Amino acid sequence: MTDQTINAPSLTEYSSLGSYLQSFSDITQIDALFYSLTGVLVHNNNVYSDDKIIQSELDVNKIVKYTIFPIILDSKLLGFVLCNCDNVSQQRVKLSKEYLNNIFTQVFDEEGSGKQVVLDALSNEQFGQINYLSILLKLSFRYSNVVEEQVDKQVTASSEASKSLKKAIDYILKNINKSFSLNDLADKVYLSPSYLSRLFKKDLHITFIDYVNHLKVAKAKEKLALTNQPVSSIALSVGFSQTSYFTKTFKKMAKNYAIKISRSI
Repeated sequence: MTDQTINAPSLTEYSSLGSYLQSFSDITQIDALFYSLTGVLVHNNNVYSDDKIIQSELDVNKIVKYTIFPIILDSKLLGFVLCNCDNVSQQRVKLSKEYLNNIFTQVFDEEGSGKQVVLDALSNEQFGQINYLSILLKLSFRYSNVVEEQVDKQVTASSEASKSLKKAIDYILKNINKSFSLNDLADKVYLSPSYLSRLFKKDLHITFIDYVNHLKVAKAKEKLALTNQPVSSIALSVGFSQTSYFTKTFKKMAKNYAIKISRSI
């Protein structure tokens, strides 16, 4: 048995898993799907690898409320089972963990792929931290790519632009708890607002306001998950003077976030 076999289950295994998950859904009335870290989705007795189809199947409008079970195969993270909790309680879904564990035992023991384990469902706090880390890494990765590309090209003008963009990002990260505009930031890095705006769109493929709001919302998610602070306090702590605008921005940026921002303001 090789690592390649463990890391990349066969089409036969995925197809078998799809059949078992469909039976699980029919019996429990809990819609369940499996997403692997190799980019394969198993849902409704089908196996998908096309990104567009997977995005459609994972439409947040279809899965409004869900419970996530991490799946381990031979001591490695294989992927996640997502169970739609829109019409059933999360407690009922969590009680189905043993059923899911038996499914993965049947599928992968039959194929001799290795030992499998269905871990406890992720809590809201754990999911919030993963989502927060994902956003930060995604933004950091985009920025790192920009710097590397500019160094490789060895273009003076681009290099200067990257330095300016780095200064802008450093300022944003250090002042994420404050309210500031594009004009304010442009003054800090000695660029015109229009040029700085173009840098964000060209190099990071995101607008200035969306970049800032992604970071603010990520920080807010952390506070929502780990503290009992009211929404109004959290809004102020990430630079929103108006709770209503914070709520509107939060809902726009985090449509499928598990924690509802309905606590006292």
